[in-house]
Amino acid sequence: MRKYQQLTFVLLIGLYSCTGQAGKTPNTDSTSITTIKTDTQAHPKKGWVDTLITDEYPVTIDMLDAQKGTGSYTKKSGTLVSSDKAWFRNDRLGQTLVIELYTDHFRVASYHFLNQDIPSYIIERMELQNNAGEMASVAEKKRYFKGFIAQGVPTDASYFRTNKWMLLGDTLPKAIKLYGEPDKRSSKGGIDQLEWNFVGDKLYDGKSDLKGKPVVKDNFGHQVVLFFRKGKLIAQVLINDIP
Repeated sequence: MRKYQQLTFVLLIGLYSCTGQAGKTPNTDSTSITTIKTDTQAHPKKGWVDTLITDEYPVTIDMLDAQKGTGSYTKKSGTLVSSDKAWFRNDRLGQTLVIELYTDHFRVASYHFLNQDIPSYIIERMELQNNAGEMASVAEKKRYFKGFIAQGVPTDASYFRTNKWMLLGDTLPKAIKLYGEPDKRSSKGGIDQLEWNFVGDKLYDGKSDLKGKPVVKDNFGHQVVLFFRKGKLIAQVLINDIP
């Protein structure tokens, strides 16, 4: 009997030393779990594609509809007409946010910029009409563009950042951490323009080489255009392809 008790004691000691503590499972701390996840992401299954959720501003549908008035977002400045766009401004920040809409509140584009440092790309790209109902020329837009800024609805500063917390004044490393390396870079007039283009999952054929880039979830295509002056973000444009 004594020999049996000694044998039992030795077995218990061995079990304790293997597990680190009697009755507990082997180590599964957060570090080990993180390592496993990172390794899985580095070596995904064949055909596996990462996804990206589009960024946007926290402006609500009610805030958009409040500008619609009797059924139109129409605003006028000089010979120009702005339609299908909601304009918001914050005078303390000196910033304007314009959200261009399609049917069912679909956000075709969001333009966010400093009122005193507007990249020419924004004025050139934004569709505005003249009194004849034709597309306004760049010269017309540059002349009367700021008249729309003055008509923007005063809005709290909390709406002048995206859901992913991109704000004017942010740095390039923050943008690259969020989107990866840009697809295109250019510089003009002291402004660095960076562009990212993402394929939407609704059009992705599952075969094309994305070169490691994610597809955009629930989207037909998404573009991000950021503008930096002296390393600081002065404007950004978020574009969603129309379904």
